[in-house]
Amino acid sequence: MILFLLDQEQEPNWSVKPAKTCLIFVHGYGGRALETWGDLKDLLLESPSIDQCDIVFLGYESRSKQASASSALIYNAVNRIVDHTNDILELSGTDIRSDDFEYENVVLVGHSLGGVLVRDVLINLHREGKSWANRSKIMLFAPAHSGAIALDLVSRAGLLSSLLRPIEIVLFATSPVLRDMEIESPYLTGLRERARDLGPLAAARFVVHATGDSVVSSNQFCADPMSVFYSNQDHISCCKPIKTAFLNPLEDILAYYHG
Repeated sequence: MILFLLDQEQEPNWSVKPAKTCLIFVHGYGGRALETWGDLKDLLLESPSIDQCDIVFLGYESRSKQASASSALIYNAVNRIVDHTNDILELSGTDIRSDDFEYENVVLVGHSLGGVLVRDVLINLHREGKSWANRSKIMLFAPAHSGAIALDLVSRAGLLSSLLRPIEIVLFATSPVLRDMEIESPYLTGLRERARDLGPLAAARFVVHATGDSVVSSNQFCADPMSVFYSNQDHISCCKPIKTAFLNPLEDILAYYHG
């Protein structure tokens, strides 16, 4: 496993056996590289079926940048991890792999805003003609690709009340990515158009929403499969497995990441 933080020092820990898959997790708005995913790191490390997998938890500053800027940051990080694995291994003091080493699968897992960003990354991998694009897939937890309901409510409140309008202005000015996550925003509209152009290659492997989610729209996105809904979970908890109590995220990741 690698703990790879874009805005902090990296802390690498690699697969003991030769890795076949690179599993990369991307948190959402205001999230953290590890905290977003609950007990998932520990549960993955305890799972024997994932012993030939490098696991990467990416951390990035998610509030102050536009979505396109964060997408470019994550795109570059994913490329570095996949195309220059031995460089990272060497820097971390870990034994390097053969010169012709390649992952058989690259899996990007995103929560909320992170789900939007990993789709953007996948589309750009294909557009840039990366040799491993066809071996890449995405898995999404409560993705915001159809827009954030909560932001729509904020905008409506600002229009209805002059007292709330200054709050809306400050909120969107200090965190421009929120404007990108509004329903039918130019960013999300453009993402949908590019996904439609790419067809099934831009589709998620699976999509999870929570029955108690009042943050994002759960409308189906382009060629994605029908969403799975976790009962008794909300926007934050649906991607956080808990040992002995809530294992659905772990089980779904293990079920789909090979396929």
